[in-house]
Amino acid sequence: MLICLRLLLLLVVAGSSWGAETDSTIIRFKAEAQPLIRTYRLADVIDVVQDQTGRLARLLTIDIGRTPRPGQLRQLTRFEVNARLERLEPGIVQQLQWAGSATIQIRGGGIRHDGNALAQVAYQQLHGWLQQHYGDIASVEVAVNRVGEPDVLILPQGDISYHPRLSAATQLRKRMSVWVDVQVDSEVFQTVPVWFAVSVTAAVWIATQSLAQQALIQPDAWVVDRRDIAGLSGDPVIAESVTTETVADRPPKDQRLRHRVARGDILMSNNMEALPLVHEGELITVAARHGTVALAVKALALSDGEIGERIPVASLSSGQSYRAVIVGKSRALVD
Repeated sequence: MLICLRLLLLLVVAGSSWGAETDSTIIRFKAEAQPLIRTYRLADVIDVVQDQTGRLARLLTIDIGRTPRPGQLRQLTRFEVNARLERLEPGIVQQLQWAGSATIQIRGGGIRHDGNALAQVAYQQLHGWLQQHYGDIASVEVAVNRVGEPDVLILPQGDISYHPRLSAATQLRKRMSVWVDVQVDSEVFQTVPVWFAVSVTAAVWIATQSLAQQALIQPDAWVVDRRDIAGLSGDPVIAESVTTETVADRPPKDQRLRHRVARGDILMSNNMEALPLVHEGELITVAARHGTVALAVKALALSDGEIGERIPVASLSSGQSYRAVIVGKSRALVD
């Protein structure tokens, strides 16, 4: 009788253990994982050995983490998986049994895309910028060429789009880059610079002689020639054509140089300034009044001046200097 009771007890214990095992969930890491999408799911990293309750099945599609960049590795541990599952399904970890390795290596995967589409949107962005600045000038010719071969992109699976951009402070250079944001499913995945060789040939004004600071800009001191203006430290004054037969093709009037230029230099807009109402070295009309008698004579201005300023002038006949108040363009008054 005692032997029968012992056998019955063993059968009960064995049955209880077998039931617990069948009710538990057994999982193990896959041998490797190389997801193609931006985030990897539970099903990407584990195999379900046993799930009698089916409780884990509905969690296989949850995101566990962000996929490493293509070609890069990340190690995932059992602890991280357990923590993620416990947050979503409290108490489930107590039913999990792990088998196999304690970690898994996740390698970022991706799909190869040639860089032609990316290079094309970058080209359109730069060419549009050049057209905006120089497209309405008949004498300008623009050339833009890609530097090097388009890079091959390895991107996660998803909706790929390219978004080029140029800085607001972009300046014309012989080498110019366009930054392109590569988006996957409307999120920026990486930003790629695309480089171009740029040539902008324009008709510009060239000094035929050396000119001093504050020299007047006069037609006989300048000639039009075609030059590549990319890379200049400033904006050149561009002529409409390579002739000087029309008013539009003459150098700017009522301007002078801020700094000296050498023969062969290009006339730059930042090296010009408007003439004051009266400028040094200008012949002006000086009026004087005494009672009912008015007199106007020519004199040489010895300094610059604006309305209301008193400047020294020199008599053309005697060379004697005196002071007069500026009252208008090239006009002064002795009071």
